[in-house]
Amino acid sequence: MVSVIIPVYNGEKYISHCLDTLFSLGCEGMEVIAVNDGSHDSSSSLLHKYAEKYSALKVIDQENSGAARARRKGIEAATGDFIGFLDIDDSAEPDMYKKMWEKAIQTDADIVFCDYVTECPTSSRIVKNRFDKGQTFPLSGKEAMRYMQRRQAIFSFPWNKIYRTELLRSIEFPEGNFVGEDYNMLLQLFEKTDKIEYLDFVGYHYAMTDNSASRSGYSESTLRAYRHYQEDYEMVCGLHPDIKRDATNYLIIEYMACVIAMGRNKVYNKEMIREIKQFIRRGLWGFLTARYVSVIMKGSAVALLLSYRLLIFVYRLIG
Repeated sequence: MVSVIIPVYNGEKYISHCLDTLFSLGCEGMEVIAVNDGSHDSSSSLLHKYAEKYSALKVIDQENSGAARARRKGIEAATGDFIGFLDIDDSAEPDMYKKMWEKAIQTDADIVFCDYVTECPTSSRIVKNRFDKGQTFPLSGKEAMRYMQRRQAIFSFPWNKIYRTELLRSIEFPEGNFVGEDYNMLLQLFEKTDKIEYLDFVGYHYAMTDNSASRSGYSESTLRAYRHYQEDYEMVCGLHPDIKRDATNYLIIEYMACVIAMGRNKVYNKEMIREIKQFIRRGLWGFLTARYVSVIMKGSAVALLLSYRLLIFVYRLIG
């Protein structure tokens, strides 16, 4: 059985679509845990009404602590042998979790991931996982880590995957809410398993919102993410020196997002910007010559080295 954990904060306008889609083929083989994270709207009452209709739905109410702690609360309550994460403003194909669970059972995998769709108000785009020619499965943890660093496959977010519950419970979650927590979680999981399977299926619908770090402005959360990225980078390079270049390229893009966030609310951490520019200078040649890094990202890195204000200006033009 898969336990699907849904953090909910002021999600009243999304609940019906998310849950109706999820339950449209029935509840067999699925447990849904909605964690109401101190919502101020009607989210809690709506969730409890759905729980009356669907016995597979459990509702947990807690004081506002952030999505990360809501997920952890759900992990503690889960009874399934696998766990999946679903954001309330997103949706999943009705049979996604069933297909992923079947793949996990057939292959004895600890993690199964699939493709997804990004949805904007006026458009949508299918994102396929891209693998090297001749790639075999299951992926080893190191292979998964390399693909994630290159942003080719598996990707550093939690929601298009299911995880063996005992494996997920074996890792340490960092405290606080910050961009990059999911990346840290996946790095830990990859170090603990070599049984990672891919399901060739577009299962998850990700709604593009203004909630990313680059869109919500600089805050203590940005600084926390920056420091954790540094620690994660040192860990990856220490364990796998041969993927240091890929890890550097991944971090350059995340660091640029930190600077762009500063431009959102015009709060500039000059010391962080100085450190980021030093890091980019050291890894610039590898970044500019990496075939999997887009021209836009390469140009953005050069713009940042010239002036952080130039990077922010360019981002506003193309964002």
